[in-house]
Amino acid sequence: MSGKAQTAWALVFSNGHIHHGRMSFTRKQVIEGVIAEYRGFHSARERFGHMTDVQLWRHIKRKRGYSVRRVSLRVVRS
Repeated sequence: MSGKAQTAWALVFSNGHIHHGRMSFTRKQVIEGVIAEYRGFHSARERFGHMTDVQLWRHIKRKRGYSVRRVSLRVVRS
């Protein structure tokens, strides 16, 4: 008998690849990490410094094709 499948939240690119460095057990932590990294870039601070986190996340999703999805840890391992 197998146990319950372990899942986590991960940043997934538009082509379906999983960003292994952006995985967590909560969706909020994944999004916060992406926003913090994006705000660290000098050009992004100048262009998007006035945006709230929610607005910036919508912009990143639309322009970069990112999404945050639940992934099976069994799939990520292989």
